[in-house]
Amino acid sequence: MYYPLGRVVGVSPGFVPLLYTIEENARANRVVSKQAEALQSMFNKTREKCAECGKTVYPAELLTFHGKPYHKLCFKCTDCKRSIPQGEQYERDDMPYCKACYARLPAFKLEKA
Repeated sequence: MYYPLGRVVGVSPGFVPLLYTIEENARANRVVSKQAEALQSMFNKTREKCAECGKTVYPAELLTFHGKPYHKLCFKCTDCKRSIPQGEQYERDDMPYCKACYARLPAFKLEKA
């Protein structure tokens, strides 16, 4: 069985409208459905919450620091709250610091037993 995809307006002589079988249409719908499922799956995997603001982090804006997800704009120095350029972050107790603030942190002290 064949059916037209849409209404044909202003047809030239000799024009034959494009027709699809129900089976061809069903096959095309399955392909589109699989693509939609793959896209949805990609977004479902990143339902992680930003360690700074607590909102969902999507793949395009994801930055990971010590296993914690951040939005690129939320990744800031723990002390001064300024953005830290990628590759210039320092870490103390799993928290990010800029170079200047990290230099001001007190040195670790060893406790005697």
